[in-house]
Amino acid sequence: MKKNQSVILEFIESIYDEYKDLHDGAVADYIPELGLADPNWFGIVIATVDGKLYTVGDTDKEFTIQSISKAYTYAIALEDNGVDHVLSKVGIEPSGDLFNAISLNENGRPANPMINAGAIATTGLVKSDGSEVIEKIRDKYSQFAGRELSIDKKVYQSESNTGHRNRAIGHMLRNFNIIESDPNPILENYFQQCSILVNCKDLAVMAATLANNGINPVTNNRVIDNQYVKNVLSVMSSCGMYDYSGSWMYNIGLPAKSGVGGGILTVLPGQLGIAVFSPPLDDKGNSCRGIKVLERLSQKLNLHTFNVNELSPNAFIRSTLNLTSMSSNKRRNQQETDLLTEHGESVLIFTLQGNITFSSYELIMRAVLSSLNNTKYVVFNLGRVFDVDSHIVELFLKLFHQLSKMDTTLLFCEEDGNLGLSKYFLVEDKEHKNLFFEKLMDVVEWLEDEIIDLYIPRKRDDIAFELKDFKVCNTLNIEDINYLKEKLEPVVFEKTDIIIGQGEDADSLFFLTKGNVDVSFKADHKIHKVASCGPGNLVGEMAIVASGPRSAYITAASAKVECLKLSLHDYEKMSTEAPNLKLELLKNIANDLSEKLRIANKNIQLLI
Repeated sequence: MKKNQSVILEFIESIYDEYKDLHDGAVADYIPELGLADPNWFGIVIATVDGKLYTVGDTDKEFTIQSISKAYTYAIALEDNGVDHVLSKVGIEPSGDLFNAISLNENGRPANPMINAGAIATTGLVKSDGSEVIEKIRDKYSQFAGRELSIDKKVYQSESNTGHRNRAIGHMLRNFNIIESDPNPILENYFQQCSILVNCKDLAVMAATLANNGINPVTNNRVIDNQYVKNVLSVMSSCGMYDYSGSWMYNIGLPAKSGVGGGILTVLPGQLGIAVFSPPLDDKGNSCRGIKVLERLSQKLNLHTFNVNELSPNAFIRSTLNLTSMSSNKRRNQQETDLLTEHGESVLIFTLQGNITFSSYELIMRAVLSSLNNTKYVVFNLGRVFDVDSHIVELFLKLFHQLSKMDTTLLFCEEDGNLGLSKYFLVEDKEHKNLFFEKLMDVVEWLEDEIIDLYIPRKRDDIAFELKDFKVCNTLNIEDINYLKEKLEPVVFEKTDIIIGQGEDADSLFFLTKGNVDVSFKADHKIHKVASCGPGNLVGEMAIVASGPRSAYITAASAKVECLKLSLHDYEKMSTEAPNLKLELLKNIANDLSEKLRIANKNIQLLI
């Protein structure tokens, strides 16, 4: 193994080495140009849905796509015509016949789009978009592959010159009006689409594009509407390997398509695409090495589509918290802290993770409903959710209404814009925008305020704190309180006023007696809010702990903010005038800072 080489690449190389000396099968020669292929050519590529490629062997060697094209032209036809019209022309049942069999039902409809009869009919369904149909097909294949593809003119001419059986099939399709115009241009397009040049990397990316729900993982461009991906993969599963399709799905279990040029691609939906290139074919027209390699990969890596993994709520619910186990970045006074400790269990915060499908949604819903116990709010933290199946988005709205009937409000936070939940909710009712919060700490702070409002029936902006009510003063006697009052200067700020500026000299601290303030800092030319404080808290207290410039902004967040200002100069005078008070105050401030640090560390641990 080379230094820094991927373990996965080493594994694929071991599979390559295992089969590189396999000499079973023969190169296709019924099309003369195909017979020129070197039987020793051999390549393997795995492409993940986030665009990582693992390559071994002759992965840049170009060859013609041949029948692998059938799956991708079928995708184009579905987009151009819709499912119903395509099904009226081409069936979806396995034929059990060879790829070039004249397999038509009593109405002339081909059995499926993966045999030649169905593929020719499918090519005839591709609509011109102003350019020639074959150019549209070639361009679409290029989008699937993530690079510009071209047609091998020699192979095309060879196919056209020897394609008598396919021409017969084309005229039979015209006889039954499956093809509704002159079949000859359609046949030429079919011969040309089969002659498009690809390499093993291209096929792996094309497979990964289907695995990625129609989005090319290399270019990140959508190539096919996601509603048609399942149709293409379904036909590949049942018919993609011709009359070997049943054995293929039984033993290997991946949607696949092969071509007589020596290529095979397979798709593991949601995870990866795999391509193998090796020209020698078996008697069914499939690459001998390709079959062996993919069989071994499926067995070794447990890739079978129908492997059943046991589901549990823990797979999709990372944690369940309440307001007694976590808190916002807003500094609360003692009365508020006590209220939140007493009533924090009325809020449940579920951190969801992974891809949410119907099965995972059902587990999440059941876990939520079984956890309710005088619960007023349920929060779904979506920060670790990669995708929500668009078909089940409405079920989240139904859960919202179900919880509402139980006097419980469902809220969301940390939603990636691509998940689609907030967009769907807003379509249903614009008031639902209030259910979505950008950050977890935003919704936690809002919930804390809601709980406090239930038990303190006044507007909290009107609450005024006396000096004796401050936690840092609760160990001071009346003489100390009176002395401290004499040293404090009342100051008033209007909303958005800067109380403390980042970078200023730390020369004072403030006892916040009324109103709320925000704590923020400037970085990358942006202001980032990190916390907020209500009455009964100190701000700027680091002035007496460590000298130097201020590390953050303190800004008035209420219409009127009232503070008592203690200058560093007056604090230092306590050393001679009231040394015991200074020591006690310093101890209490240190304890308060320690408690804030403990809470911050706990929240960080909960979020990891």
